[in-house]
Amino acid sequence: MAVITYTAKDRGDLMAGHSAGTEYTLEIPLTKWDRDFKDEARTTRSLSGTPHTVFHRTDRIYRFATVSTDNTNLINSLREFASSVAAGETFTLDPYGSIASPDEALLVTMHRRLDERREHQTAFSFSGQVIEV
Repeated sequence: MAVITYTAKDRGDLMAGHSAGTEYTLEIPLTKWDRDFKDEARTTRSLSGTPHTVFHRTDRIYRFATVSTDNTNLINSLREFASSVAAGETFTLDPYGSIASPDEALLVTMHRRLDERREHQTAFSFSGQVIEV
């Protein structure tokens, strides 16, 4: 299971009964959780050819995908979540925990917009990339 905790924003996908500015939590199993690193560095060379590198930071990027689900409430929650964090808002993602038993919640932002993919007639899966803050 994975647990996502975010603050809802009203950008057109707010669920019925939910209000903007309120924190919500959703739980869904992941089929993918891959970690990658991206170094931010610049290298210049002097006239003699000697390289000089200035290292700025390393970003930890995680790629994830959810199981396919036909649960309408969960699909709408994921759509609301995607809309609420689309402008770089931070949220927590616990890839190995559950609501009842938290494990390792990471503070992250979306690196790429959450992708929604139809799996069957009524089922959807979601995937995306996040950067650890």
